[in-house]
Amino acid sequence: MTPQRPPRVDLILPDQQVVQASFHARLQRDNGAWMAQVGVVLWQTTEDGAKPGEYRAWVPFSVLGRRPGEDYSAVPTQHWSAAPPKPAAARAGQWPPPADEWRVQRERRSAGTRIYPTTVHHYECFITGGSEKLTAEQARAALRRPRARACTLCGAERLLEAEDG
Repeated sequence: MTPQRPPRVDLILPDQQVVQASFHARLQRDNGAWMAQVGVVLWQTTEDGAKPGEYRAWVPFSVLGRRPGEDYSAVPTQHWSAAPPKPAAARAGQWPPPADEWRVQRERRSAGTRIYPTTVHHYECFITGGSEKLTAEQARAALRRPRARACTLCGAERLLEAEDG
C-alpha cells in the first residue's frame, strides 16, 4: 500500500513568491496563534551531485493558502505551550534545547572592510554546518560584535533571551 501524500497548500515566501508545499501538521500555541509545518522540495547537494529533498519549517497560517480539491481534515493537530521542537531535540525529549549549544556563522565580508558579518545559530539549525559548539555566553558575546545578528529561522535570539530571563 502506497503511503498517502500530505495535502498541498500554497506557501507565500518572504519575497512574495508563491510555491506549493506539503502540509504536515498544525500547531496551536498557548497564545492562540496557529502554526503549520510545511515541506518544500528543493535541491540538496549530495556526493553524486544533487537530488530533490524536502525541507520542513513551521510557518504562521497567514502565509498559507488553500488549494482547490485538497482535504485538510487528516492533518494532525497539536496544542503546545512551547515552540515546536527541532528534530534532534524532540528525539532527546529536550525543548528548549540545551542552552550551551550554539554556532557562529562567519559570512563573507564586504570589499573595503575588515569586519566579517556573523550570524549566531542554535547548534541544530539547518543553515550552518561544521562549526564547533559554543556556550550561551560565547554566543551572546558573538551577538555583540559589529554587524552580528541572530538567526531568525532557528529562533536563536529568542532562545538566548529565554536563557537570560
